[in-house]
Order: sequence, then structure tokens, then C-alpha cells
Amino acid sequence: MDRNLNILLLIAASVLLILSIYFTSERIVFLDNALHIIYSINTNEVGIMAGRWPIAIVRIPLWISIQLNLPLEYLLIIYSLSHIIFKLGFLFILSRFNSIKPLILGVITYFLVINQTFFWNVSELLPALFFVAIIYGVLKSKNHSINLSLTLITCFTVLAFFSHPQSLLAIGFISIYLFLADKKYYSLYPAMLVSLLYFIKKVIFPNWYDQMKMEGLNQNFDTFGFSIYTLPSFIQLTNWAFSEFLLITISIAITVPFLLFQKKILKALLFVSSTLLVLNLFVLSNPEEVALYYAEASMYLVSFFIGIVFVEDIYNSVNLKFIITSLSIIIVIAFMRIMFTSNYFTNRIEYINEIISKLENPKTAILQKNTNTSLLGMDWGLPFETLILSKINYPYKDKTIVTMDDRRTYSKDIMEKNILLNGIGGKYDIKHLNRYFNLLNETYIIDSIVIK
Repeated sequence: MDRNLNILLLIAASVLLILSIYFTSERIVFLDNALHIIYSINTNEVGIMAGRWPIAIVRIPLWISIQLNLPLEYLLIIYSLSHIIFKLGFLFILSRFNSIKPLILGVITYFLVINQTFFWNVSELLPALFFVAIIYGVLKSKNHSINLSLTLITCFTVLAFFSHPQSLLAIGFISIYLFLADKKYYSLYPAMLVSLLYFIKKVIFPNWYDQMKMEGLNQNFDTFGFSIYTLPSFIQLTNWAFSEFLLITISIAITVPFLLFQKKILKALLFVSSTLLVLNLFVLSNPEEVALYYAEASMYLVSFFIGIVFVEDIYNSVNLKFIITSLSIIIVIAFMRIMFTSNYFTNRIEYINEIISKLENPKTAILQKNTNTSLLGMDWGLPFETLILSKINYPYKDKTIVTMDDRRTYSKDIMEKNILLNGIGGKYDIKHLNRYFNLLNETYIIDSIVIK
């Protein structure tokens, strides 16, 4: 690997690790990650969410830390670091190929989008795309026998698909894109395999989350049809594209004309149609207003498409100095965006601490209208976030707070002891949480305090 590229990536990795420690609370005391912490403590399990078992490895360091009874503050730091180390591990694997193309693909996929997803870092799509990048590396490698290559492709296709079903789109894209270049049916093997896996999973290994998403997608398509381009989320996504996703917008503006200038019409059509498909799927899945961090995670697919065009076509038309300069610009801008965005997540932590300080009861339910929902974002994670922050900042005064639409939301559960309301109408048995928290034999109190 080129020395300058090696130095660039070492610096980028070091900065990511430093930032992951510095912004531990902002990254981990936020929605899904806060849930993972509480879930692992309460169940004493690693936790496989929505059947996406290949991604559970990122939670193993957290589980081990709990077995060692490490303090809660250490759990947060270790879990924050494990997310970054997990992704850096993928980049290290991609660097082991003789060609630097798979590594460049991984770097573009990760850094072209990362901003709010540095803080909301639980999307399984990015690790799935790293698996697909490894498939790309194997497809392009000439150092393996055909049997070994097919075995590796099979393994990583399974890992990618069970990490996130949308990896199907990325696998299909690289298979067709490479087939258009070399006309070898070998390139189509991953696409055929993942199509088979889709039907096998649907029949034999269905899970409630993917079924819910697919049913919602079909229902929204029947409801909105081609009027999706007038929906709030499409208008919102278009506005974001010219502000938050400016790097992707510029990249598309470069890649499409480049392919057309090179008279690679079919590749250009594949790129444009795949990008539009991703945008349409996102809007159909989220017809109303949606959080930016969630929209940003969906854009990893588009950055992957851009990365494939870059390594397959643009790469051969420029020198290595241009490539390293381009990657340096992308990485520097990514870190700048992370720092600018951090204020929102820091303010959010401060706001939750303010809520905790104003409520005296160990378990409290407050009306959603009495909180600043724009700062909370999705507030289903508030019970887990407040429990973690209260333990760290207010020792011996552990508190959990849940928001509700009205006083009837939790009318059946409000007086139960030894439960934790999870913010989406459900509850957890918390008899094992006393390992870190003291909430046993407490019931919820409804408080009408207004916190704006």
C-alpha cells in the first residue's frame, strides 16, 4: 500500500478513536445504543437484534465488560470504541488485498456520508456494505483458486445479507456493474446467490422487524404510488441532498457525466437507476418527516455506488496522487461535519440531564407535549438514556423517565413494580438491573412538569 495513503488512514483511524472517546455520551446515551446497554445488563446476553446475527460481534466487548462488573462509565467507553474498532477492522481486511481498490471503496463508502451517523452508529447497513466490499475484492482478485473464491464469496454474501437485507441492492449492483465490464458470468454469482438467500430467509428465517418494514413498504406503495415525489420526506430528502449530503451530490454530478463521456451508457443507467431506487425505497418506507441521522444511514448505499464507479472507472483515468488528495478532502470534510454536528448531540445530553434534575421520583412518566421533542428527536429511548445518565451524574438517585401521549398510554402498567417502560408502549422485567441500578420495588409517578 502507498506510504502516503497508509499515513492518511492511520491519522483518520486515530482521530476516529479519539472522537469516539471524547463523544462517548453523545454516541452511546442515544436511542438504540442506550437500549443495548440496558438490555445486555438485564438479560446478561450479547443481544441479536432483528435477527441480524453477524453484527452482534460489536456487542461482545460490552458483554465481556458486564461479566467483569466494570463500572458503567467504562461500559459506555468500551461500547463506543467497539463500534469504531469494528469498522476499522473491516478497513484493515480490505487493505490486505493486493489491489488498493477494495480499501478505497471502503473508505469512500464510510467517509462520504458520515456525520450524524457517527453519533447514531447502530445501522447494520454500513457493516453489511463492508462485507460487500470484501466480495468485490474477492471478485477482482486473481490470487485465489476458483473454488476458494466461490467459497469466500458465498460466506461473505451470507454475512452481508443477514447483516442487512438492503445489502441485496449493493450485491446486485456490483455483480451487474462488473458483468458489464468483463462479460464474465462469474461476476453474477453473488447476485444469484443473494436472490436465493432472500427467498430462503423469507420462508425459513423470517423476523418480525423485516416483515414489518416490508408490509409498511407495500402498504405505502399502494397508498401513494407515484405521488411519492410530493411527500414531505421526499421534499425533505431533496433539501438535505443539497446541504447535508453535498459531498454525495457533487460526487454524482462528477460520476454520471464521466461515465457518459466514456460512452459507458449502460453503467451510467445502472448507477442512476440504482440511486433512484434507494431514494424511492427510503421515501416509501418513511413517507412523513424522518430524522436526519436515519436518512443519512440510508445514503450509505449511494456512497457505495459512487465508490464502485470511482474504483472501477475513474481510478484508471487519474494518478495515485489525485486519489489520495480526493480521499484526504473527503476525510477532512467528514471530521469537520462531525464537529459541527456534535453541538446538537451535546445539547441533547444536557437537556436530558436537565429533565433528570427537575424530577425527584425514581420512576416518572411525563406528557410528551411537555418536553422539547425537537431536541429529544425520537424519544422512545428516553427511559434508557435517563437511567444511564442519572446513574453517572446523580449517584444513588437512579431515575428513569418515559414520555406518553396522554395519561392513558400506560394506564395498565403504571402501578407495576420491577418493570421498565420502554417508550414504545412495552415493558421490561428489570429484576436483574439491580446489578447496576436501584429501581426495584418502585412504581411510576405521573408528573405534569413542563420542560422546554
